[in-house]
Amino acid sequence: GKVSRPALGVTYLESSLARSVGIRQGILVLDTTSDDSPAKKAGIRGTPRVTTTTSDGRSSVDVVDVTLGDIIVGIDDVDIMSEADLFRALDLRKVGDTVSVRILRAVDSGSSGGDASGSSGRAGNV
Repeated sequence: GKVSRPALGVTYLESSLARSVGIRQGILVLDTTSDDSPAKKAGIRGTPRVTTTTSDGRSSVDVVDVTLGDIIVGIDDVDIMSEADLFRALDLRKVGDTVSVRILRAVDSGSSGGDASGSSGRAGNV
């Protein structure tokens, strides 16, 4: 038999790693799993990474530029602190249900980095 479970269609950074880089709540979205995933359709943003190589003629160094993606902090009325909370929130739903996803999104403030901004109302089928 086949078991279908609701999913947002995201890959994420494990919460223990996220905590080590200063993300204290929620799930950092690394990417959406496909262009037709519920997360992509709802406008949830992943974490883009661009690698450039610089060289001085003797050696080269890869530099990775990372812009934080959305951080999922809630699904409907469930606060999300870790992936376990995400799984519990989705287990309460059926495939095809519509959920409201609360996110934190970095706001671009120039070359010095970004500030966190709250956003809610992202809805999509799971």
